[in-house]
Amino acid sequence: MFTAAGVLEFINYFTHAKNADDESYYSETCHEADRTCLRHLNDVPVTTPLLATQDRVSLKTVSLYQPLQPEKVITENDETALWNELLTLAFGGIILSGVYYRFGSKRFALPKKAEFVPWYQPVIDTRGVLHGVEILARCRLPGGEILSPSAFIPAARAAGRLPEITASLLKQAAWDLQPLLLNTTYPYPLRIAVNITRDNIRAPAFIGQCDNFVKAFPASRVKLIAEITEQEPANFSLAEQNVLARLAACGTEIALDDFGTAVSNLEGLRLSHLQYLKLDRSFLPTRGMKPEHHRPAEAVLAIARVTGLEIIAEGVETQEQRDWLNENGVYLQQGFLFSPPVPGSVIAEEGFNPLENVG
Repeated sequence: MFTAAGVLEFINYFTHAKNADDESYYSETCHEADRTCLRHLNDVPVTTPLLATQDRVSLKTVSLYQPLQPEKVITENDETALWNELLTLAFGGIILSGVYYRFGSKRFALPKKAEFVPWYQPVIDTRGVLHGVEILARCRLPGGEILSPSAFIPAARAAGRLPEITASLLKQAAWDLQPLLLNTTYPYPLRIAVNITRDNIRAPAFIGQCDNFVKAFPASRVKLIAEITEQEPANFSLAEQNVLARLAACGTEIALDDFGTAVSNLEGLRLSHLQYLKLDRSFLPTRGMKPEHHRPAEAVLAIARVTGLEIIAEGVETQEQRDWLNENGVYLQQGFLFSPPVPGSVIAEEGFNPLENVG
């Protein structure tokens, strides 16, 4: 039956999805909420005109303000009670519609007349130099509002538009990052990272897009890093592995993003051209954390050392995290301690210095 518990479950899914930061959580939450809604809607009884031989009809009420009540039994002649039941059901439907419009509908459709733009977060070598930057997708609405990936990536993935968006980001980044190369104090080549999915790997034009990006800069000034997200299993087909091999042959470096989260497994480590593991922020120590809680991060670091991979730690926000990483030999770091993601106009500013908090 369509119960108050079902309504609250539906609302709870979308409320939590609104506050989540991780795009995979958005995607899974929305799909689960959709299934929950349909499941309850399919359970709603279809009422028919009462027959003369019937002397009672049973319905369960939907109430957002009262605890779930036992099944109410109403008689055919009790018109007031029947109308109360029907009005309660109708009111519940209005509430559901409002909740879906507020929290759900915007997550299933890409914004109209929106522009996808690159923002950039520096990756620091804490021994005192800039290692590079990561290209991060943002959605700019006509009114100037900027949406983070969690607000549009699930819809873009569902619509099959990620390859198109990635291609646009690379073109814009090739222009935005030119001023960065004028700084002669940076060691070259600078590493420019971009997130990719299986959809990108399967796109016929992707290898050419990566090659064109690198060729937009003076020779030996830039290396592209393709960060494979862990939202999908890493069981790449032979054809997909061939694409990664061709990327590596063109000079593109390969990284596993958010290693140890999502659908992570050790199978991704079998990629022959893998060069980096990105340590997710969830592994970083926090204030008051006991030493034994560091063991998952230490295990990831041990895997990287055994496999000969370099670690990039992301989500570094405190000096304590920076120092712990340095003590454990992880010098490539990115996070708000050094710089938040910034638009290309900030990267181009002469006074932009992400090395201030290197320590």
